[in-house]
Amino acid sequence: MQTFTKSYIILLAFFLLSNAAYSQWVNGQAADMVFGHADFNTSTTTPSGLNTMNNVIGLAVDKNTKKVFVSDRGGNRVLRFANYETYTNGDAAEMALTNISGFTFGPIGIFIENNNLWIADGPNHRVLRIPNANTMVNGASNDLVLGQSFLANNNTSGTASDKFNNPHGIFVKDNTLWVSHSAGHKISRFSLQNISSGASAIAYLGSGTAGVSASILNNPTQIYVDENDNLWVSDRMNNRVLKFENAKSFSSGSSAVFVLGQQDFNTGSRAAVTSNTSFNSPLGIAGDAEGNLYVGENSGHRILIFKNAENLTINGAPADFVLGQPDFTSSNSWNIFGVHGAGFSNPSHLFIDKHLWVSDGSGNRVLRFSAPYPLPVKLTAFTAKTVGGTVQLNWETTSETNNSHFVIQKSVNGSTWTDVAKVASKAEKGNSSVPLNYTLSLPLGELALAGFGLLGLLLLPATRNRYLRFAVVLLVIGSVSACAKTDDTTNQLGEDLKSGQAVYVRISQVDLDGTTTYSDAIAVKK
Repeated sequence: MQTFTKSYIILLAFFLLSNAAYSQWVNGQAADMVFGHADFNTSTTTPSGLNTMNNVIGLAVDKNTKKVFVSDRGGNRVLRFANYETYTNGDAAEMALTNISGFTFGPIGIFIENNNLWIADGPNHRVLRIPNANTMVNGASNDLVLGQSFLANNNTSGTASDKFNNPHGIFVKDNTLWVSHSAGHKISRFSLQNISSGASAIAYLGSGTAGVSASILNNPTQIYVDENDNLWVSDRMNNRVLKFENAKSFSSGSSAVFVLGQQDFNTGSRAAVTSNTSFNSPLGIAGDAEGNLYVGENSGHRILIFKNAENLTINGAPADFVLGQPDFTSSNSWNIFGVHGAGFSNPSHLFIDKHLWVSDGSGNRVLRFSAPYPLPVKLTAFTAKTVGGTVQLNWETTSETNNSHFVIQKSVNGSTWTDVAKVASKAEKGNSSVPLNYTLSLPLGELALAGFGLLGLLLLPATRNRYLRFAVVLLVIGSVSACAKTDDTTNQLGEDLKSGQAVYVRISQVDLDGTTTYSDAIAVKK
């Protein structure tokens, strides 16, 4: 046995915040899945079919069952498709909801929450909640109706706090319901605590009359509440998106604090030139856990993506990416754009889980786009220090979604990986919106990166179309004694390094459903 002393450098990866957690979208990139047609080149429809659609508006995906729900406005029905992981383009829906307890309805926006299907029944000026969304059959009964006292009541609109005027967008979170009135030019907020049919809203945004200012709306459509309690609104006829703070507690008549699509709060006209700072009838809106915002332009036939929108402060900030068009100056519908899987025809609502989902209204279809998403956790702190012969890692997450555990892996060839350590999620059932702290101690020999510098970061393909950007923390550790034995795997790794063989390290994160996301790999070489 030969004893030697080396100065060790440990190379570890940690999660960067916000923008750096994403790989880049590609302007004009194509969808990878279509509902409503067998291919990307068809737009005609026969509304009665289970595999066709007619003027789709709302859509939602149950993040647990992965079933896809679509508001088929032209067919006056909601379609439910089976788990999208087993879906093939052109497959039929497993169920069509054409009536609720014998009553027809006109679905606009829809939302899935805790196995409940929420429907904005626009023409009937009401919002319906139907339980057991994943197993319901046609004619299922609702257990709640808002806007009227019971299902068979009249369908007149109104301005009172218990009435709607063409409800359009729905969002449910933290026992709170938000509903936009497209013709009533306001947004109502309801508490779902002990709510009963016919209940009144507890607060509203907008004046109830069309106009343009920081507190007045004109045809609000889809709405979205982010992780920081901000309410984002597609203010369609004002060609803008507004951000309101304190979504769960705002006072009636509150003003927006930020605007996209316009340079100020007093302008609502459409810009003469299509660009990355203007909107043309924005109808759909959604966001992801990292604060990125997606806005669908119904008349602009495109989706603009704003990275880290929650931290933007300059009104009218430019978008970072565009889908549906090859660049920021084009606004052609899909049949002109040429690449049908990459274009839109009047896109409506948006939804995000691990994919971006788009209801392509006049295309009579739903498109799915896959992009490199980050781990479904948000980390804000990471430290590492040596304790004796170990490296102690400490990190904090501010939120986790369907997270099972983390795994640190190493490889000597970049293709065959060995697990070094596993850390279970502390989040209850994998979900948390409060800070969680983790600690992990690793023996120095586990990484076997003795005495060698950083060659660079290499992008290695993952098993899914998602990547993470990682930064490198270099910890110079004092002299450590080690033994070199030809039959010792760890020290053989050291011998590989001394001979010029690269060693790779990466971190994987595993969802509750088994989905694994890998970081970029770090290549280390003498």
